[in-house]
Amino acid sequence: MMASIVAADQGADVTLVEKLPFLGGSVLVSAAVFTTVDSENLTDEDDSLDHALEFVRTVNADSEHQPDYDFLASVLSQTGATVDYMIDNLGLEATFSGGTYARSQFADGPTLADKLIQIMNEKGVQIILATTAESIVMDGVDGDAAAGVAVSSEAGDYT
Repeated sequence: MMASIVAADQGADVTLVEKLPFLGGSVLVSAAVFTTVDSENLTDEDDSLDHALEFVRTVNADSEHQPDYDFLASVLSQTGATVDYMIDNLGLEATFSGGTYARSQFADGPTLADKLIQIMNEKGVQIILATTAESIVMDGVDGDAAAGVAVSSEAGDYT
């Protein structure tokens, strides 16, 4: 949902396709709490990447299954910018806390999902629910760049 909002803000004509018959996915069952790294809005907590990764390492210390820390660092390094965008550009309100790791909370999951859906509608994002991905539409000089997706739903076929 955030990617469609940012793309619409940047002037793109956006269509969001969702396999489920509703939007929100895991946000609906979450507490809308985000691990937050390097946020401009979170000033009283240690929101460094090292601090967040140390928490993950501690939690996983005794596990035989370790996360991909390089991938995790890549994802976590974007969280502060995402949280800042949600606050500064979308007008969403968050509370902040720290301790074992810095985090931001946006109300609760269903409330956050509803607000993001409302923002998508206001920005003209077309939403197609209950879709099945049929194929990836390729483009580029050698047909080596993904340009979109072909999907089907009860309402019709879309490319």
